[in-house]
Amino acid sequence: MADGLAELGIDITPQYVQQLRTGTKTKPSLDIVHGLGKVFGLSTSYFTDDDAQAQRIQDQIAFVIAMRDGGVRQLALRASELDPEARQWVMETVERELRLRREGNPPKAGPKRGQPRRGQQ
Repeated sequence: MADGLAELGIDITPQYVQQLRTGTKTKPSLDIVHGLGKVFGLSTSYFTDDDAQAQRIQDQIAFVIAMRDGGVRQLALRASELDPEARQWVMETVERELRLRREGNPPKAGPKRGQPRRGQQ
């Protein structure tokens, strides 16, 4: 990070970067904030605006990272071919599986063709 900022003409030590990361230092100069935005490819507003804006950007970053996974990308592309009701069913199924996993109850194996998933009657 310090090297990336140095390439932009901003003199900063690796120690100062670490202090920013850990919260030991909390008020970097505007030049450093602009530089961080350039290094990360983000608007300066990511670092200065409200939490809602930062959360939206973090969600977008998480989306881009998830879409790098070929299986996730293929699932999204295939789901885009479904009608809205079928997409809603897929979304509810994914949400149900995630909830079960968070509760410490992951599936032992996927359902056999034609069998309902757990929790379906």
